Amino acid sequence: MAIVYPDFGTISKLRVPATEGEFFLLEYLSANLDSSYEVFFNPFLDGDRPDVIILKKQHCAIILEVKDWTLSLYSVDQNNKWSVRTKDEKLQAIRSPQKQAFQYKENMFELHLPILGMKEALNKNFYKVIHPYVYFHNSKATDVDLLYDPALAEVSEQKNKLNEQRKYDQVSQDSYDRKREFLSDKTRKLERDRGMSFAKDSLDKLVKKMNGIRKNILFSDEIYDEFKRRLSPSEWTFLQGKAMEFDAKQQKYSISVDDLEIFETKMRQGYINLDLVAYQFYNYIKTDRVADIINDYIKQHKLVPNDITIISSKINILNQLNDFFEEYENTMTMFVTTQEDNECRRNNSHDYDMVIKKVARRKKHFFMQNSGLIKLSTIHSFKGMESETTFCIFDGSEAPEIVYTAITRAKKNLVIFDKEDSIYANFFRSEYITK
Repeated sequence: MAIVYPDFGTISKLRVPATEGEFFLLEYLSANLDSSYEVFFNPFLDGDRPDVIILKKQHCAIILEVKDWTLSLYSVDQNNKWSVRTKDEKLQAIRSPQKQAFQYKENMFELHLPILGMKEALNKNFYKVIHPYVYFHNSKATDVDLLYDPALAEVSEQKNKLNEQRKYDQVSQDSYDRKREFLSDKTRKLERDRGMSFAKDSLDKLVKKMNGIRKNILFSDEIYDEFKRRLSPSEWTFLQGKAMEFDAKQQKYSISVDDLEIFETKMRQGYINLDLVAYQFYNYIKTDRVADIINDYIKQHKLVPNDITIISSKINILNQLNDFFEEYENTMTMFVTTQEDNECRRNNSHDYDMVIKKVARRKKHFFMQNSGLIKLSTIHSFKGMESETTFCIFDGSEAPEIVYTAITRAKKNLVIFDKEDSIYANFFRSEYITK
């Protein structure tokens, strides 16, 4: 039997009860799938509440949208648009349940699963590890066919007319090819949506389809674990990744810094209540040495990776530090790393610009999710956020406003790396612990 989360006893007591179709489907899946399947009912994924998500380790994830609909009241046109017949016999446009299932799938990559989202941005094949389906509880398989047959027949008729026009040279070959592809695309989408739709009397076919999904090396343990963590979130998960909220005193000192004198005044007045403040200086920056010192601080003070952010105004410094830490643990960056950029160029030579923008967008969204990883970001990108422990790395070229922004990102622990001859050196040495 499949493992169902939460258990049926809990599901029956939920404030928003499962629909008849949802409960029937859960019982059917529990009885007809083996224990390698984990079935999650109505998981909370931030703003999304998919009806059912199924995981099978080393194979795939499955999204099921459930509708207790009587399909005879609905229609689908040749453009795959859905309508429902109202009480006064008018047709009202609605969103198709297939489109909803695909939206949940898309959101897994764009919003909810950082590891999977980044892998898919770099390799489109990862998109195939999630399979969306729709279950119509109050309908039969023949009702699904009757829903789609008229639209498919209409497109088929248009294809036949187009073929006749080409036969008698009434349309150019170029125009014929474009229109034929347009109509074929309509057919593909209609057949796709019909093929992912199952009724009460065809659930055996759905189970057969699930059991027929082969092992997929892309659905790694890392991705499975990320799914499991997000589908079974603990309360503290939702407290992570929030933008920093300023109290009245902090707001007083959050105005722009114009020069060093204002910077020092603001820092003396507004900087308080940190558990650890340390200042490191150097003649010239050596990222391997900086990385070793950061690692020493992490071990000495038993800092949690998820609470650590390393920030700098220089991407090259961050890239080198990221390379160091990735040798023994995963990291999360808000910028596109050199390795990721190279991979984008190698796998997406024709649409590199589009893919690199997608990667950058997802990185910014996923950055402050509770990933359990050490994070690295530019100071500018980290503005408005904060971290329990912040390591700030300066190269002496930063404006006072940038330095002020950087060192006010720390909630509890702050370690500053600065050039020995920087304009901030005297201030830092006089105000902070120097080691």
